[in-house]
Amino acid sequence: MKKVYRVLFVMGMIFLLSMNFEHQVKGATLGTITLKSNAPAYHLIDGQKVGVATLLKGMSYKVAGEDEKNYHIVFGNDVLSVAKSSAVLSEDQVKIATINDISVATVITEKRTIVSHENKYIGFISKDVRVPVIEELKDTYVVNFGGLEGTVPKSDVKVDTGVPVLMYHHMVEGKMESPHASNRMVIDVEQFKEEMRYLKKNGWHTISLQELQQWLLGNVNLPAKTVVITFDDGITSTVKYAYPMLKDYGFKATSFTITGKIHQQAAPWDIKSFQYVGLKEIKETSDVFDYQHHAFYMHNLTPGTNMGQFVTKSYEEIYDDLEKGKTQLAKAFDHDTSNIKYLAYPFGHYNETTIQAAKAAGIEMAFTTKTGNVKMGDSFYELKRQGIAPEHTIKEFELKLLGEYK
Repeated sequence: MKKVYRVLFVMGMIFLLSMNFEHQVKGATLGTITLKSNAPAYHLIDGQKVGVATLLKGMSYKVAGEDEKNYHIVFGNDVLSVAKSSAVLSEDQVKIATINDISVATVITEKRTIVSHENKYIGFISKDVRVPVIEELKDTYVVNFGGLEGTVPKSDVKVDTGVPVLMYHHMVEGKMESPHASNRMVIDVEQFKEEMRYLKKNGWHTISLQELQQWLLGNVNLPAKTVVITFDDGITSTVKYAYPMLKDYGFKATSFTITGKIHQQAAPWDIKSFQYVGLKEIKETSDVFDYQHHAFYMHNLTPGTNMGQFVTKSYEEIYDDLEKGKTQLAKAFDHDTSNIKYLAYPFGHYNETTIQAAKAAGIEMAFTTKTGNVKMGDSFYELKRQGIAPEHTIKEFELKLLGEYK
């Protein structure tokens, strides 16, 4: 019995329906192209062409848009580019159909994979490509390939374990000789260096939370090796140590700041205690860091309990805390709160009241401390992360990226 992936998942897809979301291919009045020869189709990632598929001589594909040098054809929830010199645009302008069925599941190709349509090869997908799936059949998956319903063999792909969202807090040099030797939330700078080198060497692509959200909404495709880097609290080690490394590698990251600790500028560095970024540091490092919310005054446990205030306070109190935090953080951005729309729950503690208050305060995605990767169909307000602690080896770091850490 076939399993239909176009059925909307609970929570995440309810969110889509609430927005009355409908995804339409770009440039919906262009026609089709016919390939003059086999040609690569690619994504542009950080300004670099990354091959994703091979289009075949004599095959026709629907065009979703164009630029000066390329035609754009539909692939999954987004488009691929193919050189105009490789194809001929048909004279008959064919209206492109609206894509009403957004792919809400993905697979990863394990080899160069044949795509078939009506018992004919229509192209190939390269190895290690994240492929959005429309439908699961007995032996194949159905995918949108150039506007055609193509099928790929299940034997050539693996189920996608999702996008890892790494969670860091604080780092120091010489951790074991520091006052933080036994603190699991503090890693050594050398560990962070090793992990960032691993990401760069092994071709991992960092994205912003905005890009992650667009993927979850079914608006874009993401490379197989995609990772999100996040830091909680806004401690100044993020700008002292992490910022220059991330900038050097061309990486993006998100800093979930305790907004009630944001002053004009950070206090002088002191390894013996914690200092927090100020408006000055936020402005100076926003080319790498996207600064988001981690509570205003409610980053505290409720006295006499092990529960964070986000689960013991009222809806009104939580909402007020979030609004005050947005106002404080927005001082670094000309008082514009429109881009402050992501939250990391303090201590990972939340309940339905927290979620409702976050929604009312304009939060569009919220992150927990539950271990796991982010997958299509996940609740936008219960997203998992991969916490990084000092005891994690580089092999365990790799397993976390792959969603295989136990």
